[in-house]
Amino acid sequence: MHKIQISPSIIAADFSNLKQEIYDIEKAGADSIHIDIMDGHFVPNISIGPQIVKDIKKNTSLPLDIHLMTNNPINYIYTFSKLNVNTIIIHPETTQQLDYTIKKIHSFEIYAGIALNPATSEHVLQYIANQIHMILIMTVNPGWIKQKFISYPLNKILNIKNILIKNNNDNCLINVDGGITINNAKNIIQKQVDILTIGSGIYHNKNYVDIIKKLKNIKL
Repeated sequence: MHKIQISPSIIAADFSNLKQEIYDIEKAGADSIHIDIMDGHFVPNISIGPQIVKDIKKNTSLPLDIHLMTNNPINYIYTFSKLNVNTIIIHPETTQQLDYTIKKIHSFEIYAGIALNPATSEHVLQYIANQIHMILIMTVNPGWIKQKFISYPLNKILNIKNILIKNNNDNCLINVDGGITINNAKNIIQKQVDILTIGSGIYHNKNYVDIIKKLKNIKL
């Protein structure tokens, strides 16, 4: 039976009560924590920096996935690599040296991931698919929370799986991020993805245990 992993996106949490929010999602059964780093350039908003990530790590044993919504991600890799994060995810549009940037992430013994915006073609993966641990399929345009789910990026999944097969990468995780709720999660899980990254769909519910349990027990 295919088991879905749930990765709450911390950007939607109550930052005035962040320690408790982290404790609550871990206790509720989250598998990892997704952290959006926004620079105000690649996306219009600015989010959090290394100090907050350090504090998050101090308060959880869950893996941390760093999603760099930043131009020139190579400028940030060293800093975040020192915080014991699990994965660093970059957007191919943000660097002219994609292969080199992925290798730089690996040089710090951290998994590398690629994020695909809704209108970004999956074909960018063809030459680097054997080097990555995660593909983050964006079902919203990055930079804001509470956006409406966009369904057409799910059409990339079959092509992505074929690209991974051709590159002998059986271990790459397919993660879907953006606008996911209990109402549309079943359709996504049916695509045999590995992870759902969810912000408002978790944090704006009062009972984290209940919503994560329901997500993990959706019947296909």
